[in-house]
Amino acid sequence: MASNVRFLDQVSIGSFQTTNGGDTGSFLINAVEQPGGGGIIFTRGDGDTFTVEVTSELFPYTGSAGITGSIELVGPLNITASINQTALSIHLEDANGPDDKFQINGQGIPVLAPLTFSPTPVSGGMYYSINNEFFLGFT
Repeated sequence: MASNVRFLDQVSIGSFQTTNGGDTGSFLINAVEQPGGGGIIFTRGDGDTFTVEVTSELFPYTGSAGITGSIELVGPLNITASINQTALSIHLEDANGPDDKFQINGQGIPVLAPLTFSPTPVSGGMYYSINNEFFLGFT
């Protein structure tokens, strides 16, 4: 559990108004960690309980995700793939060779797609042609 979080054993809350104007009176809430983690169980003064799910996962999803817009990552990016499974693929739809322009294959080898025609020269750039030639950009 994070060191900057503090939980109190009991919190007594006085009377408050509901959205429709009714007075609820006061109640007492006890909170305990859910067995096995993943949530906090709250017990109301009348004995009823409810659980609040807690997760520390930034992106708790598996499988595929389609994201529109941009993503900024702060910290390390770890990509895990099985042997013979493409670990990374940069896809760019244009008329210059295959759409998958750059890949890291399942053996960890960077692979450039062969381009059909020469792109605009860029200092520090590199491309691979359909004629089995590599080109580097220098200034």
